[in-house]
Amino acid sequence: MKVINLNSRFDLTKVQIEFAKSIMSAFSYDDFICRSFDFNFLMDKIPVFLINEETMEKLERENHIEHRHDQESRPATEWLGMYMSKCNIIGVDYPVIALCPERIVRIVRDDKELCWLVAKVLIHEFSHAAMDKKDYGKRFDRFY
Repeated sequence: MKVINLNSRFDLTKVQIEFAKSIMSAFSYDDFICRSFDFNFLMDKIPVFLINEETMEKLERENHIEHRHDQESRPATEWLGMYMSKCNIIGVDYPVIALCPERIVRIVRDDKELCWLVAKVLIHEFSHAAMDKKDYGKRFDRFY
């Protein structure tokens, strides 16, 4: 997994990255439901950019994304990260995942929960990539 910190105050630790990779690798399988689905392929191809909250808000505005949640409840996974089939953060023309560690850190109670939530958001975003018919979804038709 390629993790690139663009402007976040927080980095992902090696433990957090390896934990997320181990879970996603466990989901890579070949059976009657999902023939040859492979998160490892996506993790090798799609970079994960760590961005600060200001950049995340800018991307949400540019992509007309609104998140509604009250302060008492947990926000939706989409508030913590996003998959973009074309990225305008650094002008690249390939799919990327953006993760906002500032938001994630704000809602967790401890390092264990942080590790789990980072993995959950990454799984969620890589799943969006797998379903994107314009790009990698063609490779994962049965999954889609």
